[in-house]
Amino acid sequence: MRTIKFRNLLIEQIKEFQFQVRPYDWLTFKNVSLRPGAKTAVEVVIDEGRLPWDETDDVASQATEDRGQRSEFSAVLPDGTRIELLGVADIPADSGPWWAADGSVLERVYWDGTTPRTDKETKDARQAVLRLHSDQKNPDLRPGVSVSVQREMAAESFSGAFFVTQDRQTLEDHHGLLFSLHDDHPTVNITATVSGGPWQTLADTDAKEQGNLYSILTDAGTVVFSDPTENDDTTTLSVTLIGGRIDTWRCVAIDTQGKRHKSKSATSIGSQRHMQNDILELEHQLFKADFALPLSEIDKFEFQARNTQKVTFKNVALRPGAGTDVEVLVDVNH
Repeated sequence: MRTIKFRNLLIEQIKEFQFQVRPYDWLTFKNVSLRPGAKTAVEVVIDEGRLPWDETDDVASQATEDRGQRSEFSAVLPDGTRIELLGVADIPADSGPWWAADGSVLERVYWDGTTPRTDKETKDARQAVLRLHSDQKNPDLRPGVSVSVQREMAAESFSGAFFVTQDRQTLEDHHGLLFSLHDDHPTVNITATVSGGPWQTLADTDAKEQGNLYSILTDAGTVVFSDPTENDDTTTLSVTLIGGRIDTWRCVAIDTQGKRHKSKSATSIGSQRHMQNDILELEHQLFKADFALPLSEIDKFEFQARNTQKVTFKNVALRPGAGTDVEVLVDVNH
């Protein structure tokens, strides 16, 4: 998604917006030499372009047809949202085939795989692509998803997310998971945490109140607001949840004119309940949200959450041809 800003213009001065495109061509210079004096057989390949929505050729039409097909490994949630595990592959994807959750090789895929950023991401590294489908048109109610691997990780293991693309265009309803477990286990469990429905405000605080921690007891735990800070017209709010855990959250800033603003970035970390020096340490989560507003323009903050449902794909094959017995489990009690 791209954001375009019009400077020196007020909204009341604008009559309408137009989104425009024009045809384009791809020029590829192949076999460019990386050393002086090394003569290579350079080719200049021209791929005559089309308008972005023009899918008249066989490749584009086939890709569109493929996108309409449903994966065997999927779940439909009570609100009608469908989550599918489309495929798994090594990193980089061109080193071998894509395969389904049970290990059966996929003859054709329409999405592009991710490539490693470091040598570390090539060792035992794999990627998975999931698709989330919903008929919800309201952008504030549309479901979201986060994906993770559910297994104890060995040393130097990692996991993360990536944007799934097709012909260099991001597929907004697709979600990529990359991971490396550094062991010989043949399968992995992949869990998709799907959030949906209206956002509920767990707690709010006056942006102008400063100098003390402000805590509110809620059904999810105790919410503690720290004093907001400001740097270069960016306001940062930190929130702690003690004695509970939520999977999906957001912070909203309400300005002095009553307009609501979502954060431009947000992060969270958490800890499990544990004993320390014979004292039970409660589980807690730390949340931080950055807003593209100076603190002087903010009247109030809201800390919100919404319902989540977990879909777990159990025994996903980590090698093509493995033939595993995959289970799709849905837990809606969140």
